[in-house]
Amino acid sequence: MPERVQLRRSRGWRKPADTIVVAHPSRWGSPFTVAEYGPVAVQWFRRFLAERRHDPGLAARWPYPSDEQIRTELAGHNLACWCPLPIRTRDEVAAIAAGHRGSRTHRPMPRRRPAARRRRRCTLMAVYVDNACVPGRPPRCGEHTTKYRAGCACCRGWANWYNRRRRRRVRSGTWGEMVDAARLRTHIRHLMDGGMRILDIAADAELCYGFLTRLVYDRATRRATPAVAEAILGVRLRPTDRPLVDAAGTRRRIQALGRIGWARAEVATRLGVHPCAPGKWVANRYVTRDTAAKVAALYTHLSAIPGPSRLAARRAQRAGWPPPIAWDDDIDDPHARPNLGAPDTDLVDEVAVALALHGQPVALSTAERVAVAAGVLRRGDGPAALARLLGCSGHRANQLLAQATTQAGEPQRDGAVA
Repeated sequence: MPERVQLRRSRGWRKPADTIVVAHPSRWGSPFTVAEYGPVAVQWFRRFLAERRHDPGLAARWPYPSDEQIRTELAGHNLACWCPLPIRTRDEVAAIAAGHRGSRTHRPMPRRRPAARRRRRCTLMAVYVDNACVPGRPPRCGEHTTKYRAGCACCRGWANWYNRRRRRRVRSGTWGEMVDAARLRTHIRHLMDGGMRILDIAADAELCYGFLTRLVYDRATRRATPAVAEAILGVRLRPTDRPLVDAAGTRRRIQALGRIGWARAEVATRLGVHPCAPGKWVANRYVTRDTAAKVAALYTHLSAIPGPSRLAARRAQRAGWPPPIAWDDDIDDPHARPNLGAPDTDLVDEVAVALALHGQPVALSTAERVAVAAGVLRRGDGPAALARLLGCSGHRANQLLAQATTQAGEPQRDGAVA
């Protein structure tokens, strides 16, 4: 039965009898070399053999022995090439080689390092009828959204072909002048202001979504090829099924909810989205119209209800996020500013003060705590009752009562807590 034979240059090795060499530079070597087509060279060779039966032009472009010659001259013989053993083959098909068109001479490494010997990258593969292809550049990977993914032979083949083509054109001076990415970024921003998503722009320009995302948000991308620039600048504004709107209103609503104790995780749970989604909406410049509407509806429902997270309220207060009471109907206006009161006074949320007086745990500012202390004075209670409401020490309760008395112009009540 015919077998696979691996060619060697070791001392004393001889080619077995009844063996035909199918590697380069023999006539059986593949016209699609690894040096030019990368890891997908074997796939192109296989498809070429299947497609040339229906397209005589392919056989004229890449001369290669016919199927009848392959079966007549190779059937029943051992096939030898430089590919390492073992290699998987398919039944009921003839195995032929697709190899590296390198020089005939090969100088091995010193004997003390036989494992570092250089090997020719030719591959023996099974040839069978496959999907038709049009020879040219390697096919783009339809599984991965980025240009290159480690471990994917199709991605590696495309990246290798592109890099070799670019180096050849740079050396010959035909690569062309690179285009400043700032101009492309401005055009994409204009399309996004009109309601188009990056996904829609990528589909119209027939470019990678990941590349456009990096071009818009990553300032490290400074230049682009003329072909990419022409594709991006050729996209025109059009209506989409999921238009974008300015994220200012969505960002302010999420921050205001956090100011009164509604953490982003709780907001995401009530909206039915991923816990990281509210953070992305706050950081992004645009959101979809559906997202803005859902956040606005939730804000209307929760803006008058204190949230359960005191940690979220303290973080929002340290970050300087205004509460819902600071925003009027102009919360969606990107140029609007929150109403934080006079520079020397603090804004008091009356709803939060009322809830605190009824014994509910609420995150309060210093001015709101003083307002609670004033309410305790009006009810005739003392520092002990204020300490229970605010969960603070008796000394802090006395300080708040003293400050409330000073603002009201009334004498302080007795009964201080030690």
